[in-house]
Amino acid sequence: MAEKKKQHIIPECYLKSFVDDTPPAGVSMELYEPAVWITDKSLKEASRRRAPNNVLWKNRYYNLEADNPSRPRIEEELAWLEGRYAKVLEALRRRHELSVRQAIEIALFVAVLFGRTNSFISNMQNQIDEIEHLYRQVDRAYNENESVSDEYWEGSSDGGKLSLILTGPALAQRLLSFGITVVVNESGVP
Repeated sequence: MAEKKKQHIIPECYLKSFVDDTPPAGVSMELYEPAVWITDKSLKEASRRRAPNNVLWKNRYYNLEADNPSRPRIEEELAWLEGRYAKVLEALRRRHELSVRQAIEIALFVAVLFGRTNSFISNMQNQIDEIEHLYRQVDRAYNENESVSDEYWEGSSDGGKLSLILTGPALAQRLLSFGITVVVNESGVP
């Protein structure tokens, strides 16, 4: 099985809702792949079109140290969630009423979407590193054998990435407590 290297920070299934279906002048519809507009955050460069599968991704972004490269744990869980989201999105496009399960899936997708950023993962990892540092200081003061700490904190360098999927359900539950409102664009303006 091939290695799953290309991992999206913003999922392709989400980006597809923002594509521009209009081909540039001189490009036939048959040759055009709908694209999203990308603007440099400095706003100094002109916006450009890019296919959703070619933006907002990094190689091995979610891979854990212990992962099998062809089956990275977080990427596989995100793929499952994105598949569920795509089905709910299709139901919304058809104006179907959401079931409780579908509402939960939308809330979980949105919750996890918040955590897919560098800043979230980095912030969570910094907190875990600080807790580990404090734990090891206390452990050194009372134990001569640090192997207990080493065993306890094994894999902690992946804690920020793991928190992405571990905190998702709690945040989704919080979102659901506020209720879900779906806004549908019926204006004719994309």
